[in-house]
Amino acid sequence: MLNGSAAVLLFMSSFSPLFVMFALRSETWWLQVPLAIVGILGLAGSIVVTDFVARTAPQEVEVADVAPRDAETVSYLVTYLLPFLVAPSARWQDLAALGCFLLVLGVLYVKSNMVYINPVLALRGYHLWSLELVSSGRKEQCWLLSGRTTVERGHIQAVRLLGNVWLQAR
Repeated sequence: MLNGSAAVLLFMSSFSPLFVMFALRSETWWLQVPLAIVGILGLAGSIVVTDFVARTAPQEVEVADVAPRDAETVSYLVTYLLPFLVAPSARWQDLAALGCFLLVLGVLYVKSNMVYINPVLALRGYHLWSLELVSSGRKEQCWLLSGRTTVERGHIQAVRLLGNVWLQAR
């Protein structure tokens, strides 16, 4: 299982397109450059996490029930409307308010274990699934990120990312 730094990287990756959009909308270079850098680092974060998981030995888990949940990721894109409603200005008050908003959003994202809702992973070909896993007679509701277009009941190879979030081995 990955640690909290992986969750932070996945949060950054989920909002990396937002940072790039803010950079494109900004009118000052000293704001464009750091926003673009954060956006690029966020994109790299999704690659770092998924590559690390790809090198981790998966475990076999039994899927009792499965349902596609890609729509969860699409509904998350509503937050991407933010740069079109407000462009970051050079005023320190606007930057501080935006920073506070992103900090609160990031803490909630990581604490709520919402790493599975990530548009960048969706763009990279990962699909979101709701699973009911069976282990030692116990059932557990989980989320699965999978590069496969179908997931069926039965046994699969997966790595636990965080809490109840799994990544299916490719």
